[in-house]
Amino acid sequence: MIDSLTIRNFRLFDELEIPKLGQVNLIVGKNNSGKSSLLEALSIFASQGNPATLSTLLGQHDENLRFDNPLANSDIGALESSFRHFFPKRTFPERDGAPIYIGDKNKDYFVQIEHRLFQEAFEEIQDEDGDIVRRLKRIPVEKDSPDLFSDQISPNQALHISTKHRSFWLDIDDSSHIRRRSRFGGGEPGAIPYVYVPTDFVTPEQLAGMWDKAALTEAENYLLQALQIIEEDVTGLAFVSKDEGALSREAKRVAIVKLKDEPSPIPLAGMGDGMTRVLQIVLSLFSAKGGILLLDEFENGLHYSVQKQAWDLVLFLAKELSVQVFATTHSRDCIEAFSAASIEDTKIDGMLFRFGKSVAANDRGRVFATVFTEERLGRLTEANIEVR
Repeated sequence: MIDSLTIRNFRLFDELEIPKLGQVNLIVGKNNSGKSSLLEALSIFASQGNPATLSTLLGQHDENLRFDNPLANSDIGALESSFRHFFPKRTFPERDGAPIYIGDKNKDYFVQIEHRLFQEAFEEIQDEDGDIVRRLKRIPVEKDSPDLFSDQISPNQALHISTKHRSFWLDIDDSSHIRRRSRFGGGEPGAIPYVYVPTDFVTPEQLAGMWDKAALTEAENYLLQALQIIEEDVTGLAFVSKDEGALSREAKRVAIVKLKDEPSPIPLAGMGDGMTRVLQIVLSLFSAKGGILLLDEFENGLHYSVQKQAWDLVLFLAKELSVQVFATTHSRDCIEAFSAASIEDTKIDGMLFRFGKSVAANDRGRVFATVFTEERLGRLTEANIEVR
C-alpha cells in the first residue's frame, strides 16, 4: 500500500505533498484542480513508468495529435512531442534537472521521468572475440549549451525514466511515437497491479474479460450483491455472445441478468447505467486484487440513494482483497455517503482530500491538498460545511 505521496513537475502539480494516505481515498475539488491528474500520476507510479501506460494516458486526452509548429527546434519551449503534455504548462523544462517525480517517501519507492536531449554517434569497440565492431552511442547535450539548435547540433529527444529498481531511456520523436527503447526496458520490476476506471463506462468486451476471471469464484456472490443494490430481484448474471450478423468481424459479448419471477433473462444495459457502473466497480476491485484501484467520478450512473450501499461494499472488498482505492467525485451526496460508510467501518481507514489552488501572491495557482480524516469529515458533513 502507498503510505504517502509526493508529486513534482507533473501536469498541474509543481509540487504536491500528501503525508498520509488511507486504504480508501476520496479526492474532491473544482474542475481542473488536479483530481484526474492525481489518478494518472498514480497509474504511472504503479506501472513504474511503463511506456505503454504513458502512451495510453496521452491517447485518452487526444494529446497524441500532431500539429505543425513553425517554431519547432528554435528553442526548448518549442520542441514538439506529445510527451510534453505531462509537464507543467505542457512544455518541456528549459533546463536539465527538473524531472517529473512521483513517489512514496516512506518506502523510498518512486518514478522519475526527465526530458533530455542527445546526439547519436558511432564508436568502435572490441568485442569478446577481439573483433572491432561499431556501436551507436548516445551523447548527452546540455539544454544550456550555447550551440543548441545550431548547425553543429541538431539534438534528438528522449525521456530518461528511473525507478528504485533501474533506469532506462525512451527515445521519442516529434509526435507521440516512441522511436526506440533501451534494451534494458522490458517488463517493469516492482510494478504494482492496478486498474484505472475512467469517467465513462468500459466496453462490454472489457467487462466480459474481467468476468471470465471472476466467474465460478467467490466474486460471483459479491457481483450479485452489487447488482441487488440497484435491483433487489436480480438472481443471476452471465455474459453471452451477441450475434452481429455475417458482416461482423467477431461476435460481441454482453451481460444479461435473471430476475426473480421473470421467465427469460434481460440485457443488463437495458436496466440503466447504475447496474453497469456497480458491476464495473466490483469487477475492477477483483481485477486489482493486491494492488490499486483508480476510479474517476465514483458517482457516475449511481443515484444518491444507493451510494452509501455502494461505498459499504467497496470498503469491505478493499479490505478483503487488499486493494488500495483512489476515487474522485464532484458530488456532495457521494462525499456524505463515503463519510457515513467509512465512519461505520472501523476496520479500514478512509481519507478525503480536497484539492484547491493557492491565491497567495508568492505561489498563486499552486495546487495543494487539504486532508480530512474520517472523524473530521464526519463533523464537517454533520454541520453541513462545504468540503467539495
